Amino acid sequence: MLGKAKTFISGLVRLGGKVQTLTNPFPVKSYLLRPARKLGKRLPPQNIGTLPAYIQNWFEEEACLPAHLLYEFDRVHVSWHGVVLRGLRVFVPSIAYPIFEDEFSGTFLLRQWVANKITLSQPAGLIYDHWAAGNYYHWLVDSLPRLLLLRVKYPHCVLLAPAPVHDYVRITTQALGFQLLQPVLATEFTHVLKLFMPSHVAPPGKQDPELMRQVRSEVKQALGHFGAAKTSTGRRLYVSRSKQKFRRLVNESELAMLFDKYGIETIYFEEMSFEQQVATMQGVELLIGLHGANLTNMLFLNANARVIELMNNTICNLCYFQLASNLELAYYAVPCLAVADSGSITVPNSEDVVVNVSLLIGILENLYGK
Repeated sequence: MLGKAKTFISGLVRLGGKVQTLTNPFPVKSYLLRPARKLGKRLPPQNIGTLPAYIQNWFEEEACLPAHLLYEFDRVHVSWHGVVLRGLRVFVPSIAYPIFEDEFSGTFLLRQWVANKITLSQPAGLIYDHWAAGNYYHWLVDSLPRLLLLRVKYPHCVLLAPAPVHDYVRITTQALGFQLLQPVLATEFTHVLKLFMPSHVAPPGKQDPELMRQVRSEVKQALGHFGAAKTSTGRRLYVSRSKQKFRRLVNESELAMLFDKYGIETIYFEEMSFEQQVATMQGVELLIGLHGANLTNMLFLNANARVIELMNNTICNLCYFQLASNLELAYYAVPCLAVADSGSITVPNSEDVVVNVSLLIGILENLYGK
């Protein structure tokens, strides 16, 4: 009964929002920072010829970047998710992807009047969406490039940040020159009198190569690692997800002798601070990992490093291929067999997998000999 009532109320609220949008458009100023452009195809994985034809086709997609805009708002509400609201209207570009518009309409809109609210009179910047709120990959790869856009016109504003504010959020924003953070609690809406929000710099799963390399250089330099000038020096790492709840490598134990043969160390990023993770990447010549946030740290690898991604062979999610390409790192793909019913129905691409050991051996033999 409660569910039906919520659905009915959501329908009325959405209808009201659509009527308001038609009769009273959401006023917003926008400034063009860079026009849309086409990047073309990325170089394929180094081992493209060993992959099944259907997986080879995944890497044929061309990358196109939208225009980079900077939006300016007066008197809006911002949720913990990074969603910008005014009345019953959602500013759709503040959402990670337009298909999620319904998720942030309906009864969600009513929360701005019943939840705790704070008013921020200082000019504030918003660089994250609901994907980046609490997500390591989306913060570093999606939000930080937007912060560079914001810095072009408003380098001294307060930044809204989802609470709790993780160390990697605080450290990276400071590295890019922003010292003041305003935490937004999950139970609150922040009423911002003047808000600045840069647009998303790339479609989901893709990145702007120039901005990614700039993020890499500035964060590494701020942490004492001097950008991308240094080259790799020989350390080889496998990042394990065995301590995670989802997307684990079922036959990881089978790799022990292989890794020992090639001097590959097993590490766990969840046991390290953000600074330690960045420091660990210095001097690494080979990074192996299962698809997931652990591979985001390729952002801090030095020149000439190689990345091997173990991926579900039924799901085309090439965000780490795109990241490696944009960072000019040699990339290898290893399709893995998904384990049925091992994931969560609420978490996409969460199945455990079994790695094709023979394919991995072939890559290592090609790199380092038998």
